[in-house]
Amino acid sequence: MKESDLMHEAVIADVVRTPAGRRNGKLKDWHPTDLGAHVLKALQERNDLDPSIVDDVVTGCVSQVGEQAFNIGRSAVLAAGWPESVPATTVDRQCGSSQQAIHFAAQGVMAGAYDVVVALEREHDAVLLDHDDLDIFQKRAESNSRGVEFRRVRERSLERGVDRGR
Repeated sequence: MKESDLMHEAVIADVVRTPAGRRNGKLKDWHPTDLGAHVLKALQERNDLDPSIVDDVVTGCVSQVGEQAFNIGRSAVLAAGWPESVPATTVDRQCGSSQQAIHFAAQGVMAGAYDVVVALEREHDAVLLDHDDLDIFQKRAESNSRGVEFRRVRERSLERGVDRGR
């Protein structure tokens, strides 16, 4: 068997996260792109990483509305000052978006498509739950067979004390 026939091993080299926040807390004025860029910069600094060797950035984000819309992963890469040559994509797998980003990244390494890939999760609840586009979810809940799921998400948010201030 040739070495090229073997599956590459994917490893997690580091984990970086933003500080935990609370409603109307210190992170409320941070744009989701800037939070993602903050994580990428920290990853770069902690690992003396040359971002130009990153083959891809895969970002998980469920609610791609408002400030989190239009490929938030790509926006975070550019806001971090990483080269334009570093590609990025954003995936939505509902409650499993960040896990899916990790799986896609690992699968790319295992298949030999990537040497270095970053999996990023970007969901900024303070911004998200203040955004009027969430009314779309409420309308879906009223007219959709999956409406129970959307109502449960809203109820859990309210239980955590997270609401749009209404």
